[in-house]
Amino acid sequence: MLIGYPMFRLISVFIKTSILMATSLVGGANPSYEHQQDVVYHQAHGVALVADIFIPKKSVNGHAVIVVASGGWSSDRG
Repeated sequence: MLIGYPMFRLISVFIKTSILMATSLVGGANPSYEHQQDVVYHQAHGVALVADIFIPKKSVNGHAVIVVASGGWSSDRG
């Protein structure tokens, strides 16, 4: 039996909604980290460069993960 496109889409939406609800329930628990938001680490041409820092509350081992999300390493500001 083949599933038609509308049924496939309905099942897909149901699965995605279920996953979203499950992760939001887990995310509401007491986090094991401290979140410092919008920490200014540099200023360039009058623009503050900010980062979000996540610090574990226990079991600090000195390791770090750095995620850079950007449009590129250059700017149209000249």
